[in-house]
Amino acid sequence: MTSAFALVRDGRRTLRQGALAHRQRERLASMVDFARSNSPYYRELYRTLPERVENPALLPVTHKQDLMARFDDWVTDPEVTIHRLRAFVADRRRVGERFLGRYLVTTTSGTTGHRGLFLLDDHEAAVVRALSLRAARRSLTPSVTARLLARRIRSAHIVATSGHLAAYAVIARSRAAGRLSTRGSRVLSTHSPLPELVDQLNRYRPVFLAGYATVIALLAGERMAGRLCIAPAVVSLLAEGVSDRDHERIRSAFGARLVNAYGCNESLALAYGARSDGSTSTATG
Repeated sequence: MTSAFALVRDGRRTLRQGALAHRQRERLASMVDFARSNSPYYRELYRTLPERVENPALLPVTHKQDLMARFDDWVTDPEVTIHRLRAFVADRRRVGERFLGRYLVTTTSGTTGHRGLFLLDDHEAAVVRALSLRAARRSLTPSVTARLLARRIRSAHIVATSGHLAAYAVIARSRAAGRLSTRGSRVLSTHSPLPELVDQLNRYRPVFLAGYATVIALLAGERMAGRLCIAPAVVSLLAEGVSDRDHERIRSAFGARLVNAYGCNESLALAYGARSDGSTSTATG
């Protein structure tokens, strides 16, 4: 399997050669071919498309409820079935564990009435890490990086811990694989009362703080009121958007480097934001 660092180097080389558009077309064509060959659902859906597809605008739109209704026809691995997968995600103790020994399982929250189930293999996980490394390189200054390293990147992640939701599942998998130390990181539940979150953060004093944007906005209010007494070098906003006003309020409250990361179950590191003033807001993935 190609490592994340090898993927980063390959990406840089592709950009230097001016071959990004060509690479995108080749990979799209390859993915469409793979889907047609291995998924009955996509073979049927793409039956009227040209033999070679290089333009994503040609692809018909898919909907989560349709994919879940035909899950066993949609997936490209015949060993994966909706029955086996539902039994797996029903056990919260298995968050971050490999399904069938080779997939990380993530789920959506189901707030739309249709819960999505997704699988991440080792190659895709390496791609996610490579994109995250690129975002960090483009977003963090040498001085901020030095602050992170000086405190051993002590991190706090405020996420939903009620099941196989993406952020929590990725953290659990990273810990199991030894990429994230339990001593150097804390996972706090977004469902905890605000005073409890403030107390836990004050005790831990993270240098890297990540969480859902609306929760971070609440914590910014606690920081401005003097109840939250932490000074992270980096604050990462996950999953949700905030207004420009709240964005500036969060940045001012913490005095930290602000990073916007956009991801979804289909692509866990889809985009990050960048602004010329050094903080982040506009997606540039």
